[in-house]
Amino acid sequence: MGAGSGASTAARLVRLVERDAVMFHAPDGAAYARLRCAERFEVHPVRSGQFRAWLAKAFFDKTRGRRAPSSQALQDALGVLEARALHDGEEHPVSEPEKESPSWR
Repeated sequence: MGAGSGASTAARLVRLVERDAVMFHAPDGAAYARLRCAERFEVHPVRSGQFRAWLAKAFFDKTRGRRAPSSQALQDALGVLEARALHDGEEHPVSEPEKESPSWR
């Protein structure tokens, strides 16, 4: 992560995910996040557009609508989260239906 506010924003994004999601990886080496969305759990690949959108919205909500994360902060945070899922997260199989429809009750 670079210097300045982008670095602190990326670190805040990582902490936000660590508080609200479970990071893990599949046997094929793909990194995933399991997050609570309303009344259900969803599983998203870390590098998916859905997870990126969830992360941006979560940060915006956390700052009470005062701030959106920069593209660089999002990219930096996603890199750290992917590494943590791959190296620190448990390994769990992800079935094809879960990959296509990420709801997980």
